[in-house]
Amino acid sequence: MSQHDIKKLAQNWEGFARTDALGAICTDPAKEHGKWDVEEFFASGRQEIQTLLGCVSGVGLSIDSARAALDFGCGVGRLTQALADHFSRCVGVDISATMVDLARKYNRHPDRVTFIVNESERLAPLGDRQFGFIYTNIVLQHVGESLVEGYLREFVRVLDTGGILIFQMPARLESTLVRKLRARLKLGTRLRQALAFMRLREEPYFMKMSFLSEEAIRQMLSKLPVRLVDVRLTNATDVDYNGRLKYLDAPAASGPLSKQYIAVRV
Repeated sequence: MSQHDIKKLAQNWEGFARTDALGAICTDPAKEHGKWDVEEFFASGRQEIQTLLGCVSGVGLSIDSARAALDFGCGVGRLTQALADHFSRCVGVDISATMVDLARKYNRHPDRVTFIVNESERLAPLGDRQFGFIYTNIVLQHVGESLVEGYLREFVRVLDTGGILIFQMPARLESTLVRKLRARLKLGTRLRQALAFMRLREEPYFMKMSFLSEEAIRQMLSKLPVRLVDVRLTNATDVDYNGRLKYLDAPAASGPLSKQYIAVRV
């Protein structure tokens, strides 16, 4: 992906941040257009992190609360604030300056939580082996397939030995010919682009969905100094995902497969 593409990605999320930041992050149709209650929104982040850490414990891993945590694609800090309840220091990184401005406004722990704007395919502001825990959810699915491997490399670069990396990425559900054709033609992206044009460019931005198979993710991780510990299905690609993370025993009847990966730096 070129720098121009990254700039376009930043512009898209700037548009969402300026019109309905909370609704763009947790896309519950009942809470679009400014209907999210701020306290409820951040409470969903605390609930998500509690669910996540229960999963981490369930696969036999333990966190080191003395180490720093990174929230990639932090938005307004919904998960960064929640991570601060479990780690001594947290950093949130986002591509949108307006999202970061809002995160700083909502910051309850300015002494321990820092927010950074990063419009690059590298995490240049972050040093090597700086973090003991990295989490990113409902983020990589919007950056484009071509950027995912580079970001994974960067996550591992800034992750300390023994540190835990947890990320979510959708895979296509291709159980029917219709879904295969829809995926191949990228109808969802094209429809959003057409609707934006029809609104006379009042909202010339859209969320692109990206997909990578578990096989592709495993191949990427095999090139990095990490051990893949766990892969499981989540509800993060539900159209009404409201930040309440759930783990699924089986794929949903329709829609993409949301997969969460847990890896440890070796």
